Amino acid sequence: MGLWGSQQPRHHVGESQPPGPEPGRTGPDPDPALLRPPGSAPRGHLPPVNTHCHADHVTGSGLLRRLLPPCRSVIARDSGAAADLLLRHGDTLHLGDLTLEARATPGHTPGCLTFVLDDRSMAFTGDALLVRGCGRTDFQQGCAATLYRSVHEQIFTLPEDCLLYPAHDYNGGGSWLSLGGP
Repeated sequence: MGLWGSQQPRHHVGESQPPGPEPGRTGPDPDPALLRPPGSAPRGHLPPVNTHCHADHVTGSGLLRRLLPPCRSVIARDSGAAADLLLRHGDTLHLGDLTLEARATPGHTPGCLTFVLDDRSMAFTGDALLVRGCGRTDFQQGCAATLYRSVHEQIFTLPEDCLLYPAHDYNGGGSWLSLGGP
């Protein structure tokens, strides 16, 4: 299905657990100045946008909130996680000049979201859709039938030229795909 690429996405939508202490994290905190483009002034920061939550994942959201105030974390209301902004299906998120629509894509977890750029040219699927696969459904309240419906109704209905940016490529070979041909 579609065209596979080898280019890395410029925008990342990551995974998260509720903001807070980050067990398993080692080493010193990074210098906040390194988190800004060279020559840019300190100002508002784009929030870490989480596609879903797992209790066993170490997240960077809490660290970014501490290092870059007034950075705010974002996740689905249905995830059960704590965040500064809790989104529902159809909510929009403004990130600088970009606007993302949150689409509920449960199945891997109950609170999975796919983020679709307002012009529908690209979408960030998290673990609902991976490169050559999808997220597991055998733990943490996953449901294969729900995930199948989510992918078919919320992702595969996007325009054929929409670039999809899955969260993982466990098999190697590409980081984006298109619903249509070249």
